Amino acid sequence: MTDELATRNVTDEDNGTHFHQALANANRTWEQYQDSHYYQDLLLCIAWYGNACRLCPELHPRRPAILNNLAIALLACYDRMGDLDDLGQSIARHRESLSLCQIGHPSRSSTLHNLGNALRKLFEASGDRANLGESIACHRECLELCPVGHPDRRLTLDSLGVALQILFEQTGKMGDLEESIEHHQEDLSLCPPDDPSRSQTLTNLGAALMLRFDQTGKLTDLNSSISYQQEALDQASDIRQDRSSTLNNLAIALMTRFEQEGDVEDLISCISHLRQVISLRGPDHPGRSAALCNLGIALQLRFDKSEDTGDLDACVAVLREALGLSPIGQPSRSLVLNNLAVSLRVRFEKRRSVADLDECIQHHREDLSLCPVGDPGRCLTLNNLGLAFRVRFEEKAELGDLNECVACLEEALLLCPAGHPSHPMALENLGIALRMRFENTRNRIDLNTSISHHEACLSLCPVGHPHRSLCLYNAGLAVMDRFEGDGEDGRKEADLETAYEYFREAAGHEFSPILVRLKASRHWITAARKHNSGVLDEAYRSALALLDRSVLLARNVGDRYLRVTTQDLDIGGKNLALDAASHSIEEGQLETAVQLLEQGRGVMFNQLGSYRTPLDDLEEIDRDLAGRFRTLSAAIERSALVDGAGADGQDTAEDVVARYYNTRPSPYQILTTYLLRVRYQGYTTEWNEVVEEIRRHEDFKDFLRTQSFSNLQNAARDGPVIIVNISQYRSDAIIVSKSGQPLCIPLPKATPSAVEALARTLIETTTDRPDADKSKQILGVLMRDIWGIIVEPIVLQLENTLKLRRGSRIWWVPTSSAWSLPLHASGPYAQGEKNLPDRFVSSYTPTLLALLRARARSRAISNHPGPRLLIVAQPEAEGEEELPNVLHEIALIQELASDVSVLSGENCTRDAVLADLKETSWVHFACHGNQHPTEPFKSHFSLKSRDAPLTLLDIIKSGLPQAELAVCSACHSAAGDKSTPDETIHLAAGIMFTGFRSVVGTMWAMADTDGPVIAEEFYKYMFRNGPAAANCKDAAMALSKAVRELRRRKVPLERWINFVHYGI
Repeated sequence: MTDELATRNVTDEDNGTHFHQALANANRTWEQYQDSHYYQDLLLCIAWYGNACRLCPELHPRRPAILNNLAIALLACYDRMGDLDDLGQSIARHRESLSLCQIGHPSRSSTLHNLGNALRKLFEASGDRANLGESIACHRECLELCPVGHPDRRLTLDSLGVALQILFEQTGKMGDLEESIEHHQEDLSLCPPDDPSRSQTLTNLGAALMLRFDQTGKLTDLNSSISYQQEALDQASDIRQDRSSTLNNLAIALMTRFEQEGDVEDLISCISHLRQVISLRGPDHPGRSAALCNLGIALQLRFDKSEDTGDLDACVAVLREALGLSPIGQPSRSLVLNNLAVSLRVRFEKRRSVADLDECIQHHREDLSLCPVGDPGRCLTLNNLGLAFRVRFEEKAELGDLNECVACLEEALLLCPAGHPSHPMALENLGIALRMRFENTRNRIDLNTSISHHEACLSLCPVGHPHRSLCLYNAGLAVMDRFEGDGEDGRKEADLETAYEYFREAAGHEFSPILVRLKASRHWITAARKHNSGVLDEAYRSALALLDRSVLLARNVGDRYLRVTTQDLDIGGKNLALDAASHSIEEGQLETAVQLLEQGRGVMFNQLGSYRTPLDDLEEIDRDLAGRFRTLSAAIERSALVDGAGADGQDTAEDVVARYYNTRPSPYQILTTYLLRVRYQGYTTEWNEVVEEIRRHEDFKDFLRTQSFSNLQNAARDGPVIIVNISQYRSDAIIVSKSGQPLCIPLPKATPSAVEALARTLIETTTDRPDADKSKQILGVLMRDIWGIIVEPIVLQLENTLKLRRGSRIWWVPTSSAWSLPLHASGPYAQGEKNLPDRFVSSYTPTLLALLRARARSRAISNHPGPRLLIVAQPEAEGEEELPNVLHEIALIQELASDVSVLSGENCTRDAVLADLKETSWVHFACHGNQHPTEPFKSHFSLKSRDAPLTLLDIIKSGLPQAELAVCSACHSAAGDKSTPDETIHLAAGIMFTGFRSVVGTMWAMADTDGPVIAEEFYKYMFRNGPAAANCKDAAMALSKAVRELRRRKVPLERWINFVHYGI
């Protein structure tokens, strides 16, 4: 807001031609500067206005306007160069102008406005709150002079709103923020849609709403902020500074919403906007370093989500550039050093490059040198440096690093005394370090001090605090160490009970992140196992329930698989159910053992359910209720970010808040972040209420509950189901029959190492393919070993106790490495003795619930007299060995079936197959199948193009309403994953979960010549009574007869034991 430039001609009374010339030159050069932005024009303008002021008498009526214009030019110079002397001169000229504009003077409001803006900039430069207070006072008086309808009211509303927003950031008084928002909202209501200033108004209102969201957690404020800032961006001018600021604000808001709701699209947009900001801010732009910092934070967030190390490398690169733009002496250097060091520590933990860790410590050391005693940021820096030393100790085992860690954390605790918002985390981190040092030096003083710190932290994190489980977990570890040490006998038993209680409460504390609770339950199990405690059953049930919930809340099928298969180190998720069942078996609780195995071992399969979770099914009958459950669950999990510590306890509240605010946090900001945790207690209470509401639906009465044994027992209605449980503690088979109690058969020879050795031999033999005689010899021995170690004791019970007739059907549920073994083909392989295929017809199922679901699905409704059969054939897939017998195989099937369609050759594309699968009840794959060794959802059938195979994930996601039978006459369609044998998701098992009720697969590469034989015998049996009578329930018997034909033809052992059946 400026007065019109003084342009009237002056007379001789105005000091004549010199004054006239100076003023005219000043006005002209200001206009030139407005067009050119050349710094020399600005300096010349200031000089001319200075001359005009010296030539203008003090009481001349034009003097206030000339002083005002000089002040404005000086402020522009300050904005360009950052020289505080220019700012001081500007404020002095504004004050002099105001002294000449008494109440009633027409220029008083504009002078007050300009002085207020200059004083706000002085506050931003000096931090002196008195300057901010005076700025607000000027704007308040100005607003009184600009009533509704005044042309300058909008500018005054905007400036006062901005100043009050800054005051709130200093004091935390919500009244200031609410008043700021009111002023910005009025400003927007007065702004026409096509006004050029509307973009800035929208930006300022959006920023204020973001601040209110930070305090209240109301998503409406966050979403409104994003909407306003998106509109501001759409209306922003092409001026680089305007657009880059708007982009930056919008990016930060989107990053915040991502942290709240987890929608990766928000994070992708955030990163895109920040890259645009950086492209608009060249190397000399003062805001480039801040934009680079924001981009670094966003990239690390995306890495945390995807674990794509490319994001982590890019994060380090942009933060290094930001550091180069933050020379020594610049206030932002400390923050950049901290963020870069933290990112390097994360990258070290991913790649184990000690160079990253050494550089991390180097940056933290420099950061510490920039934070002398008395600096409020010294506590954060000491903490992060201490944690870096701790990580390096864990890598290199050099005690000096651990001692440095303890020294840093001890000083950090001194700087955060009782009452300081970071005191709890300072206690916690030092307690962890001292316990680690005790484990290396056996100094009991360290251990007792560690326990004291953890217990003090507990007293500061009451029930309902999201950080409480982590405190309990670490306290439990420390007390357990003392119990297992050489302490006084009188305290040992008390310590053991205390440790159990800490782990129990940590696992059960609903307000804390699930991963922390899961780790606590795992350590509870370890301690109880080791000391033969009666709490072991409770501990196992707790851990399995938490694992189930953790997988349920994963965002997609890949995340669900990852949560199961990567928990091994932290919580033992892979073998958790097996060990839990072994304990129940020891206690004689066989029904419980079946329940626990079903709950834990099948967690991936049971949640997978045709790429559906129970929530997907719930959405079909109550979308709102399912949405509430998802939203509340995500909010509770995000407490892991808000509570200031990760599951490993390596972040303090200050660490998290520093990243969140992208600045060194004030004590108020840290305190606010702690206080915001209270809202998560409300989330958890509401979550429990929603779960109870879900259970009131008839089909969801067991939602998040363990399946009852009576329900699971229904899986055995057509024949016994045999669960083979391989645990480190004991191995057993449990036979579940359609009625009565389960039957347990101990398998003492089936140790995990013995079973793994069998699986390894099988994989090596079927992969390396030795000569036929050697292969026959190895596999013969292997089949006899599997029989003797696992299957024979089971068969004896089936025949002698259960009196099961020859030719009856049985179902296998193998666990651990037994999943990879051909149990169905085992036998004594001796003259005059029957092998298993000669006794019973074997099928497999990943879980009992999977079999129940397959049986529960209705048969496909069709206008045709029999099933519609699709053949997916690809004899010449790109990059694969040719399959010359496929065409013969197709011809045989077409002769036997009545309604057959074929996709082959050029027509056999992924899209075409997926489209036809939705209209098909039976499908026959005659092509290569390939198992991905580390990512099972990328396992695929090879079609025409190598770049577009049909993946398991494609099939899972497609949703197949007509699916009944799938025959995978393909290489490796049932091959297991060596790294995760207990939760393997291979092609055949995965296809069963897409909706197919019955699936035929192969365990390794089948011989191309066997395809036509299997197809002819299989479909001859399936259609023996005509198409109308064809039933997918006959698939196991049909496969048995087809395999018998191969055996009759004397094919090598490895070729006929290859075929397996899943499902009903």
